[in-house]
Amino acid sequence: MIVFVGDGAFNYAPQCIYTGVRHHTHVIFVVLQNHEYAILKEFAIEEKLKNIPGLELPGIAIADIGSAYGAHATVAITAIQLEAAFREAMGYQGVSVLQVPISSDLHPLID
Repeated sequence: MIVFVGDGAFNYAPQCIYTGVRHHTHVIFVVLQNHEYAILKEFAIEEKLKNIPGLELPGIAIADIGSAYGAHATVAITAIQLEAAFREAMGYQGVSVLQVPISSDLHPLID
Protein backbone atom coordinates (compact mmCIF):
# COMPACT_ATOMS: atom_id res chain seq x y z
CA MET A 1 0.00 0.00 0.00
CA ILE A 2 1.19 3.51 -0.81
CA VAL A 3 -0.09 6.49 1.18
CA PHE A 4 0.41 10.06 -0.05
CA VAL A 5 -0.17 12.67 2.66
CA GLY A 6 0.87 16.21 3.43
CA ASP A 7 2.81 17.05 6.55
CA GLY A 8 -0.20 18.81 8.08
CA ALA A 9 -2.47 15.77 7.80
CA PHE A 10 0.38 13.42 8.70
CA ASN A 11 0.56 15.02 12.13
CA TYR A 12 -2.98 13.92 12.97
CA ALA A 13 -2.02 10.25 13.28
CA PRO A 14 1.68 9.39 12.98
CA GLN A 15 1.06 6.44 15.31
CA CYS A 16 -0.34 4.57 12.29
CA ILE A 17 3.33 3.99 11.39
CA TYR A 18 3.79 2.10 14.64
CA THR A 19 0.67 0.01 13.97
CA GLY A 20 2.02 -0.89 10.53
CA VAL A 21 5.40 -1.84 11.99
CA ARG A 22 3.82 -3.98 14.73
CA HIS A 23 1.65 -5.84 12.21
CA HIS A 24 4.50 -6.30 9.71
CA THR A 25 2.71 -4.52 6.87
CA HIS A 26 4.28 -3.30 3.65
CA VAL A 27 3.21 0.34 3.58
CA ILE A 28 5.02 3.30 2.03
CA PHE A 29 4.12 6.72 3.46
CA VAL A 30 5.12 9.49 1.07
CA VAL A 31 4.87 12.65 3.15
CA LEU A 32 4.90 15.84 1.08
CA GLN A 33 6.38 18.48 3.36
CA ASN A 34 5.71 22.18 2.77
CA HIS A 35 5.98 23.11 6.48
CA GLU A 36 2.37 24.23 6.77
CA TYR A 37 -1.29 23.24 6.77
CA ALA A 38 -1.65 24.41 3.16
CA ILE A 39 -5.24 23.26 2.67
CA LEU A 40 -6.34 25.17 5.77
CA LYS A 41 -4.47 28.24 4.54
CA GLU A 42 -6.24 27.93 1.20
CA PHE A 43 -9.62 27.69 2.95
CA ALA A 44 -8.74 30.76 5.03
CA ILE A 45 -7.93 32.71 1.86
CA GLU A 46 -11.17 31.55 0.23
CA GLU A 47 -13.18 32.62 3.30
CA LYS A 48 -11.21 35.89 3.58
CA LEU A 49 -10.01 35.06 7.10
CA LYS A 50 -6.89 36.72 8.47
CA ASN A 51 -4.26 35.81 11.06
CA ILE A 52 -5.24 32.17 11.61
CA PRO A 53 -2.79 30.75 14.19
CA GLY A 54 -1.17 27.32 14.07
CA LEU A 55 -0.96 26.85 10.30
CA GLU A 56 2.84 26.97 10.12
CA LEU A 57 4.70 23.68 10.76
CA PRO A 58 8.42 24.51 10.62
CA GLY A 59 11.10 22.08 11.65
CA ILE A 60 9.16 18.81 11.94
CA ALA A 61 11.52 15.92 11.18
CA ILE A 62 9.11 13.53 9.47
CA ALA A 63 11.77 10.91 8.72
CA ASP A 64 12.89 10.98 12.36
CA ILE A 65 9.30 10.38 13.47
CA GLY A 66 9.12 7.39 11.11
CA SER A 67 12.39 6.02 12.47
CA ALA A 68 11.22 6.52 16.04
CA TYR A 69 8.21 4.32 15.33
CA GLY A 70 10.42 1.63 13.80
CA ALA A 71 9.98 2.35 10.10
CA HIS A 72 12.64 2.61 7.43
CA ALA A 73 12.76 6.37 6.79
CA THR A 74 14.42 8.61 4.22
CA VAL A 75 14.50 12.27 3.23
CA ALA A 76 14.38 12.65 -0.56
CA ILE A 77 15.17 16.18 -1.73
CA THR A 78 15.80 15.65 -5.45
CA ALA A 79 13.85 13.65 -8.02
CA ILE A 80 16.77 11.22 -8.28
CA GLN A 81 16.80 10.72 -4.49
CA LEU A 82 13.03 10.23 -4.50
CA GLU A 83 13.22 7.60 -7.23
CA ALA A 84 15.99 5.73 -5.38
CA ALA A 85 14.16 5.96 -2.03
CA PHE A 86 10.90 4.77 -3.58
CA ARG A 87 12.58 1.79 -5.26
CA GLU A 88 14.22 0.89 -1.95
CA ALA A 89 10.88 1.21 -0.14
CA MET A 90 9.18 -1.00 -2.73
CA GLY A 91 11.76 -3.70 -2.05
CA TYR A 92 11.62 -3.33 1.73
CA GLN A 93 9.10 -5.66 3.34
CA GLY A 94 7.97 -3.31 6.07
CA VAL A 95 6.88 0.25 6.69
CA SER A 96 8.77 3.05 4.95
CA VAL A 97 8.42 6.80 5.39
CA LEU A 98 9.65 9.09 2.62
CA GLN A 99 9.92 12.75 3.62
CA VAL A 100 9.68 14.84 0.44
CA PRO A 101 10.13 18.61 0.70
CA ILE A 102 7.87 20.54 -1.70
CA SER A 103 7.10 24.16 -2.51
CA SER A 104 4.87 26.12 -0.16
CA ASP A 105 3.19 28.00 -3.03
CA LEU A 106 -0.57 28.10 -2.50
CA HIS A 107 -3.09 27.56 -5.27
CA PRO A 108 -6.73 28.72 -5.28
CA LEU A 109 -9.30 26.11 -4.32
CA ILE A 110 -11.87 27.61 -6.67
CA ASP A 111 -11.10 29.40 -9.93
